[in-house]
Amino acid sequence: MSIERVACDIIRVLGLNPGPMTLQGTNTYILGTGARRILVDTGDGQHPAYHGLLATALGPNSRISQILLTHWHHDHTGGLATLPESLLTLDHTVHKRQHPYIAALRGSKDIKDGELFATEHRQWRAVLTPGHTPDHVAFFDAENAVLITGDLVLGQGTTIVGDLAPYMRSLQRVIDLEPRILLPGHGPVVTANAVKHVEEYVSHRRMREKQILEVLADTSNEDGSGWWTVEEITAVVYPLVKDPRVFRAASNNVKLHLYKLKDDGRITCEDSAGGAVRWAIIAC
Repeated sequence: MSIERVACDIIRVLGLNPGPMTLQGTNTYILGTGARRILVDTGDGQHPAYHGLLATALGPNSRISQILLTHWHHDHTGGLATLPESLLTLDHTVHKRQHPYIAALRGSKDIKDGELFATEHRQWRAVLTPGHTPDHVAFFDAENAVLITGDLVLGQGTTIVGDLAPYMRSLQRVIDLEPRILLPGHGPVVTANAVKHVEEYVSHRRMREKQILEVLADTSNEDGSGWWTVEEITAVVYPLVKDPRVFRAASNNVKLHLYKLKDDGRITCEDSAGGAVRWAIIAC
């Protein structure tokens, strides 16, 4: 369903960019009921039919007056450059969390933790949730316990992580909010057991860490040395992943766990003769 009315004042509009990393495509959300609406994320800007969906969802008497961006990834911000002026108010503003490691988005206003964005019936509070990206932000309607999660948490499957330690803290922050409904950046809306859904992300990361340690404890790898490359570990931990793009994402997740385990003093690494970093468990 390309347009879904989640509530009387929340409309999900699909970005029409399906793929292995985006699932059915990027979810964008129109918030509010009046002449001036909020748009959360913009799709990738590569699909003109998306503009028609936005126009249909807005109706003839409404325009977008504020654009909120959950994070810098192109499938969430690329549409900024192609949004038709006919869908925007003349004084529309763009809001995105600024971060020193992320190129500034020209003309955008910084999002502060706790900043409020109001519609007719809701107050959406910005919740800084780094980890997927350093600039990631979620938006929480505390009165109704509805959370726009961006890519911190998806409607199905797991997400790419850029930095594991802050990501885990962000998951816990979201759990502490006790949301009832999750509006994710990809996948279906989560309307039941929302807190459990987020808790499963925490459990999943702990499970991956356990699996990686089990691989490193096995000395029966190809050369019998007990030293493993990231790619070798990934192939064991993700045996069903064959798509090269998904495999690269899985390898990145493995690498994040490896560096965390190294910081914890549980594993070590060395440069092999071929230049690849190899990893091994530290014997007790």
